[in-house]
Amino acid sequence: MTEPSNMPADSNQHQESTEAELKRRALSQAFRSLIKSNAEAARMAIDDEPAGRSDRPVPPSTGEQADRAEPGAVASQSGSVEQTRAGVVQLADGSLIERADDGRIVRTKDARGDERSFWYNPDGHLRQVTGPYGTWTSVDGLTWTSSNGKTWQGRLEVQADGSYHEEDLLWRKIFLQDGTRINLHKPDGGTLIAFRDGTALRQTVAEGKTVRRICQEDGSEYCFLVKEDGYMMPLYQRYATPLSFSFETPEGAKYLKDIREVRYDWYATADSFRLTYLTGDGKLFQIERSRDGKLKSFGEALPG
Repeated sequence: MTEPSNMPADSNQHQESTEAELKRRALSQAFRSLIKSNAEAARMAIDDEPAGRSDRPVPPSTGEQADRAEPGAVASQSGSVEQTRAGVVQLADGSLIERADDGRIVRTKDARGDERSFWYNPDGHLRQVTGPYGTWTSVDGLTWTSSNGKTWQGRLEVQADGSYHEEDLLWRKIFLQDGTRINLHKPDGGTLIAFRDGTALRQTVAEGKTVRRICQEDGSEYCFLVKEDGYMMPLYQRYATPLSFSFETPEGAKYLKDIREVRYDWYATADSFRLTYLTGDGKLFQIERSRDGKLKSFGEALPG
């Protein structure tokens, strides 16, 4: 991730691939959209029910696998689908949705391979879910009992798009058909989005500060402080693959190699900010700039 858009970057700074940069921007935008859409859920407080269990196993998500759909041609990754048999729709990523004759969803499989099956009472209300964590059954749709006798209070539902939702007093969890998993901690709005390729977005809120982290599948991590207006101030960037940087100083061009981490320090009372570069051999180099991007100082710093 480069320096903030309102800060002039070094003219010869490391050029990251366009594809990687666009992906990080897309992930950040997806995260921002999710937080906005879940804002109301994060503010919800149910005071007239007993507190939900935080140490419970995740309710139904498939361990007892249902019969697989018959093989058939698959469609493109763009989202087009093919009817492989009556009641079963399958996507190119391997996910599928099976419906009963009345249109209700009775079985799903997501792109991770996790299957879930659903049973309804005569009135059409969901009363049993079988998934990776076993079978959960309910009489009223609020109190659920597992096959080994554990109980959990909350709501389980499957959406028309095949996504599976779990919600109690503390958590809202969403399992999308493309393999994406979303956990929202309702009391403080903390959110985790885990994609099937290993990329994850995590947001935490503590002491009035919102911190957002983007963890990529290669192990790189980007951390930001989210301001009230939505602007993201970089705090640090850690690279799985070492980078090289170059920039001009009054003494000439300076080159930094084998950079594993970049830290940002923002001065509240001074019109400047500082970048600290950490190399693979433990050396630290610091650059201080004014808000308009002018170099104020550059040099090696002592660890710690």
